[in-house]
Amino acid sequence: MRITSVFRLLLGADNTVIEKICFDEQAGILVAHARPARRAGGRCGRCGVRTTRTRSSAWPCSPSAAYAHPYPAASQTIRKRHSNQPTDASGGPENGYPLDYILNTQPKALSKYRIYGDPRDIPVCGTPAYWCPGNSGGGDFGPQNMWQAFGSSVNTYFVPLFDIVSGDKVMDTARRLGLTFYNVPDNPSDKPGEGTKDDDYASSTNPAIAKIWSPFTLGQSTHPPLQIANAFATLAADGLYCEPTPVESIHNIHNQKLNVGGPKCSQNIDPEVARAAIDAARCPVGDGAQAGSCGGATAGESKRIIGKPIAGKTGTSDNESTATLTITSKQLAMSGFLVDPDYPDTPTKMKHKGNRGVNPAVQNAMAAAMKNKPGIQFTKPTNSKLIRGTQVSIPSDVICKSVPEAQGILKRAG
Repeated sequence: MRITSVFRLLLGADNTVIEKICFDEQAGILVAHARPARRAGGRCGRCGVRTTRTRSSAWPCSPSAAYAHPYPAASQTIRKRHSNQPTDASGGPENGYPLDYILNTQPKALSKYRIYGDPRDIPVCGTPAYWCPGNSGGGDFGPQNMWQAFGSSVNTYFVPLFDIVSGDKVMDTARRLGLTFYNVPDNPSDKPGEGTKDDDYASSTNPAIAKIWSPFTLGQSTHPPLQIANAFATLAADGLYCEPTPVESIHNIHNQKLNVGGPKCSQNIDPEVARAAIDAARCPVGDGAQAGSCGGATAGESKRIIGKPIAGKTGTSDNESTATLTITSKQLAMSGFLVDPDYPDTPTKMKHKGNRGVNPAVQNAMAAAMKNKPGIQFTKPTNSKLIRGTQVSIPSDVICKSVPEAQGILKRAG
């Protein structure tokens, strides 16, 4: 396909002829010069009367955040891991579970999600089998809050949190962040809960399944890198979601800006909720939280390399068949997937670090893109209910009581 045809499709410029594409070094944007196609113009295609000028930059998504085309590229059929935890970091505080909510994490987390069929490649516990994932490396992290669990990527924190919040509420948050749940056409021979009747759409829309579909929180659902980047960009923009578009502005032949092709945005997440989620997401990339303390960093060198305020998250699939890294600043977000698009379950180990790892690709691309941009600090969350929650004193008469009695006393105290 000719490059001009690619740009015509990319820009949504139907019935036009892309005459040339150039890079404006001073503005840092691509400029596509277009004119109406002869058959659509209703007049001479080269008279210049209806010529337009289209300006496109690196995937603008909102007034304060944008995302770049993911690198390395991946198809929409890739199963990745960990990148959906920002929906928990948003959905938790949004539904009454603050960043300081502590869970006593274990080596494995027993979920409510039943596994049917052959569980050979799926971590399960018990009979009947329930999904039971562990932490990377099998670590037992003990008591963790959301900052600590995010920084160290503690799977066994976010799986029970998903069940506590209720998955249907997490799904709602995910949709408002721009994630799409794809529907595979049903095969009539498949039984309910199996094959094509067990796709992302069915799992996310069936209330009985959505409430317990905890594999989602570790990234089991299918989303292209662009959606993951835009979800982070939405949080970085204080919850302002904008539909993905490569078009920054459209000008006519006289360089007059036309009132078309502008961003379509809506305030999908409460600003304080978005700021709380970003505060937790600063931990994995080595940029300290403002409202709490981080307990680790899975890509801690990112802050040093980029040198600007950032947030983000790493992701690793089962058997390390994929590796991902998403990083956002206030101005730009990038998501990189290192995968084999033709063989998602490849035995090849995909690396995060090193010469062929996904981390350096995203980190260095982000550093280059942010080189001449100012470092803009994320707004600190200030809503105490989202940060610490409602604090209640522990009653003194709980001492020396049986576990059921003690639980009853604590629940009555709030």
